[in-house]
Amino acid sequence: MARLIILILAGMALFLAYKRYQKLDAQQRKKMALWTMMGVFLLILLILTVTGRLSWLVAAITASLAAMPRLMNTAMKLWPLLRQFQNMRGAKSKMQTAFLLLVIDQKNGQLSGQVLQGQFQGRSLASMSQQECMAFLQECQSDARSVSLMAAYMDSVYPRWRQDYQGNTRQESTQASGAMSKKEAADILGLDENADKKTILKAHKRLIQRLHPDRGGSDYLAAKINEARDVLLS
Repeated sequence: MARLIILILAGMALFLAYKRYQKLDAQQRKKMALWTMMGVFLLILLILTVTGRLSWLVAAITASLAAMPRLMNTAMKLWPLLRQFQNMRGAKSKMQTAFLLLVIDQKNGQLSGQVLQGQFQGRSLASMSQQECMAFLQECQSDARSVSLMAAYMDSVYPRWRQDYQGNTRQESTQASGAMSKKEAADILGLDENADKKTILKAHKRLIQRLHPDRGGSDYLAAKINEARDVLLS
């Protein structure tokens, strides 16, 4: 009987509170929401007291407090792993040439990018059709690095594009491209220039696993990733 009375009173209180809530402005609603949460908490305590379950709640809280040091210790051990996973989720690798900025999602190896000059300047590669990509590739012919980078993107997105393309798709020689700077190497691996050896090797492994030619990746991108690793480790 006591439970029924409490439920009826609670229902009436909620109904009246809702009616009053509709008439309040934004600031008053925030205050009412706070008081409502406090009221709900007190109501729960009352119900537990009436039903004889308050001792169970106290026991549960006590047990939780007793286990807190162990939980905190476990959380401290897992935190570096969670942080590393979080960083990996948002990690991006970048390669830039005169015509193109290419971005690699380290989580899944997907390629995206933006055109930096030419008739498609400012366009994202994802917004361009295969024909537009081939037209842009034709514009890049004066820069071997841009050709190689754009060809790698198209190999990923349009596997059969070479059958329809009549222009030059030569691959830039990494040996002839000049020394890679530490900043460029760090951008490619998605790291800070002062990253430690362990971090560098992990980033390299993660990228090469997704972009290795044996797994459908690009020879050019794989070569650049390997070069970036060597530069940062030197």
